[in-house]
Amino acid sequence: PEHRTISELLKVPGVPEVMLCFAFYSGVEGIAGMWAASYCTLTRGLDAMTAASWASLFYVGITVGRFFSGFLTLRFSDDAMVRLGEGTAIVGIILLLLPLHNLFLCVGLILTGLGCAPIYPSLLHATPQRFGKSLSQSLMGTQMAISYLGSTTMPPVSGFLSEKISMGLYPVLLLVFTLCMTILTEKGRHCTGE
Repeated sequence: PEHRTISELLKVPGVPEVMLCFAFYSGVEGIAGMWAASYCTLTRGLDAMTAASWASLFYVGITVGRFFSGFLTLRFSDDAMVRLGEGTAIVGIILLLLPLHNLFLCVGLILTGLGCAPIYPSLLHATPQRFGKSLSQSLMGTQMAISYLGSTTMPPVSGFLSEKISMGLYPVLLLVFTLCMTILTEKGRHCTGE
């Protein structure tokens, strides 16, 4: 395997896009889980106990989604799994965003979790094929580091913005970050010739 510095890796076509994808994905996952109960309570008017139990539906969705994603990968490519996940997450986030009955809030949290489920493992799994086996070890380590950075910084920033502006930003930020991730995923594929 080739060992390259981060600055050397960032010169490889498609790497900057995939790095940002990992940061946005981890931000979406962190924000969705961390601020769901606050959103349910402060914006949707649920009591704290109900909000906490409903917030766990995101984690139910991601857990069930990861289980079934393992089987789906036998039939679908990594790119198809990422696209399926992004689309499902966007539908779930839109349900969170719309002022519909709270039943749709439950469904939205589950769908957001289901959508997040295949993205991270499929992006990692695609790395050797997309960038070559010689770069995959350095690149995958860096991808994981960027993910930790995203999950460490984006939820607190989101909470700060929501406190200063409105907790109603919760689904808006999720949607913006998911759309950014989707655009970067497609751009990264284009850069690597897929």
